[in-house]
Amino acid sequence: MRLEQLQYIVEIDKTKSISKAAKNLYITQPSISAAISALEKELNIKIFERNKNGVEPTPEGERIVFLAREVLSKTQEIYTVKNDDTANIEVMTIPAINSGILGQVFSSWRKKHEKGSLQIKECKVNTVLSDFFECYQLRKRYFCLCSITDEAYKLLRQHLELSHIQSEFLAEDYMVCIMSVNNALANENCISKSTFKEQTRIKYEYGSSKTSTDISNNIAFYDDFVDLYSGDIKLEVSTLETLRQMVAEDLGITVMPSIIVNNDMYFRDGRIKIMPFNDTKIKLNYYLLYNKDYPLTEVEQDFIKMMKDELRAWENSNSNKKIKEMMNNL
Repeated sequence: MRLEQLQYIVEIDKTKSISKAAKNLYITQPSISAAISALEKELNIKIFERNKNGVEPTPEGERIVFLAREVLSKTQEIYTVKNDDTANIEVMTIPAINSGILGQVFSSWRKKHEKGSLQIKECKVNTVLSDFFECYQLRKRYFCLCSITDEAYKLLRQHLELSHIQSEFLAEDYMVCIMSVNNALANENCISKSTFKEQTRIKYEYGSSKTSTDISNNIAFYDDFVDLYSGDIKLEVSTLETLRQMVAEDLGITVMPSIIVNNDMYFRDGRIKIMPFNDTKIKLNYYLLYNKDYPLTEVEQDFIKMMKDELRAWENSNSNKKIKEMMNNL
């Protein structure tokens, strides 16, 4: 019995397919079939059988798969018995979370783990999940911080469970109007969709030309949001810093998640303000996703704790409380 054989049966159980398991593990289908046959012969047990749902474990096979997961988990623990300060953390996230939260988290984490490496990959909203699933297949630890609508999460939940991906709800947020304090509307407490559409609008390029899944599209875009940017758009940008500068200089107004102004110098200096809509509620749910087959290291636990602490501080901020209070009254 070899560790790779245990990896094979766990992957087959996860994908319900020998061909998909072989593809995910970057080996040939005959090789994985031969390895499973050899293991079945060694144990004198039939581990898998085919049915209308694909490849499923037999009653004896279910026990074998369960034990294989435990063995692989303990093996991962052995690899993590080292100086955790040298650990590498890779995070995929969307622009709003990266800008509003992760800068402060990165600073705090590096002060505690000077020898560690924290890598952040910023993805477009409509591709962050497909990018995460693609890298997840490489059997490395990746964390994904993203926004998922309630409707999309219903579609996604089963896939996450079958893939043994932990999903933790972190916080909720709302899309808001962001404008310069010098804008003619800045003295108002809220804005309507029709008023917004009458202004010079700056559109941020949320999506990517990369092909994405139906679920990813459902996560990224909302009917009310699309309507806000219907018609002729004079200004469109692809970077948040350019967007901030243009809004601060009162070249136009925009729509972004309210978390975007957290730790933002333009907002802190009073050059821009956020304004909720009074006739639409575009809610975002922020989630943390990661492989739950392997125990979290101390360094990873620190990262998650610091990230949650920063989110909690943002949730308790006065600006966020005002937004939520108005949204709750809609």
